[in-house]
Amino acid sequence: MIPNHLLRLQTMLRSMVEVIIPALDPDSQLARDQAQILVANLRLLSEQADHSYEYEMVELREYAALLARLIASESAGRTTMVLQAACQSLLRDVEPIAALPIPRHADLVAHVRALKAAVDGLLDAASDDGEPGHYSRVVAAVLEQAAAQNLRERVWFKAAGLDAAPDALPASDQVLQL
Repeated sequence: MIPNHLLRLQTMLRSMVEVIIPALDPDSQLARDQAQILVANLRLLSEQADHSYEYEMVELREYAALLARLIASESAGRTTMVLQAACQSLLRDVEPIAALPIPRHADLVAHVRALKAAVDGLLDAASDDGEPGHYSRVVAAVLEQAAAQNLRERVWFKAAGLDAAPDALPASDQVLQL
């Protein structure tokens, strides 16, 4: 399990407030001001972490609706009409995305945890009462998933500079494709 964004942000915030800021020279006002700006931004990120997709989706839907209203204007000149045609094409591209339901982050995390627990339960059950061939297939499938998860986590934390072979890792876009 990787630490989620909220946990990491809260850890950084706590480090800033409890360790770093108190250790700053009281006469270094610029450093103290910059540290407080960092604390404020960490608090904002912590508060907003679970809502970034929702925020973007609201904007997408609102601007698509606004664009549709503007296109519907009947008193448009020639240049506006040409732009309206391009805008209608853009709206057609956006419609399927705007119609997608975006799950709340907390719901998504809860479902992932439930799925992992269910996998653990089936693995245990197959160990206890499954036929030897069945258990071997279950273990092979779990190990295949574990390898994919391990690679994804290594890529996820590549920027931390702790991986033994960072140049051998694929780009994050490659391991996060849905």
